[in-house]
Amino acid sequence: MRDSIEIKLDISLLGQAMALARGKSRDDVVDDCLKRVIHAELGFITLSDFEKLVPDNELVWSRKSERQIAKMDLQQYLRSEVSYNPAYLEEYVPNQTQLLPTAVKFKLRKLEAAPEPCSKEVMRVLYRNVRLDMIWGSVRLEGTSYTRRGAEKLLTGCEHPHTRESDALVGLKRAFDILFLSDHKLRLDVSTVREIQTALKEPVGRSGDSMAGNPAPMFTHAISSADEIEEPKKLLDLVIEKAAAIRNPFEASFFLWLHLSHLLCFEDGIERTARFAMNIPLLAKGYYPITFYEVNRNDYVMSLVAYFESGDPSIAVDLFSWACRQSVQRYPGFYFVAVNHEARFLR
Repeated sequence: MRDSIEIKLDISLLGQAMALARGKSRDDVVDDCLKRVIHAELGFITLSDFEKLVPDNELVWSRKSERQIAKMDLQQYLRSEVSYNPAYLEEYVPNQTQLLPTAVKFKLRKLEAAPEPCSKEVMRVLYRNVRLDMIWGSVRLEGTSYTRRGAEKLLTGCEHPHTRESDALVGLKRAFDILFLSDHKLRLDVSTVREIQTALKEPVGRSGDSMAGNPAPMFTHAISSADEIEEPKKLLDLVIEKAAAIRNPFEASFFLWLHLSHLLCFEDGIERTARFAMNIPLLAKGYYPITFYEVNRNDYVMSLVAYFESGDPSIAVDLFSWACRQSVQRYPGFYFVAVNHEARFLR
């Protein structure tokens, strides 16, 4: 690695950067730009134009999503309460039906083009960041008193207080290990999803069948009981079967996220299972994982609720594609850890 880096940034472009950065301070814009330049100099990413120096930390809704959000702003009693709709699953035909627009999938595949390989030391740092972001980012969405630093201390220390919150973090670490440290090739199948869910639900040293019909997901305010859904295990099997048949990894990931989050077929850890399982198609094809590290909880819940209230995935599409872009920016070079499964030596 170089001892020093000479950086030249045209000051005339700073005004343009600040205008595009949507209200960020001058210092924040400069910091973000310098980080991107340093990454480029170290070979993590390739900068082809100035737009890639501009921070992209704010989720901007499409016009279609804005109209849908306006409808959801109505008071709860004016909105129809809905449960999981199996018709959305049954009518979906892999590689014919699409939830993600073609243009979005094209941009994501182009955005996530493989960077130059990075050193083992850099890979180790990236791996640790991804692990902590996936674990803490997941509990953050559901509410936790742990800070990111506090979660890191728990996961790297020897003591485990065995509280509900600490158990959730440790369970997420076990689920993460299933994705990244397994000795067998990562595959999307029912057994892998069940293994992830069991790791998330059961305290250390326990196991058992975790299927149930009436759990309490984080967005119960808009999703009613699943008692009327017959044979949830068969629905789960169908979700996995269809997702595994989808050739585009982004479409498969998006499909899994929407359906597993709503299916209500597990007693505990429904949304966490969905957030981890949705990464299987991406990792298997060598793409960046989605950690939801900076995703706003209200936006997250709204995007999931909106789809099953209206059948329109527009809000979820915007949030999903933004989360993908955030991963590319936050973990440049992690591609090679995922595609080669070289994370084993990073324990």
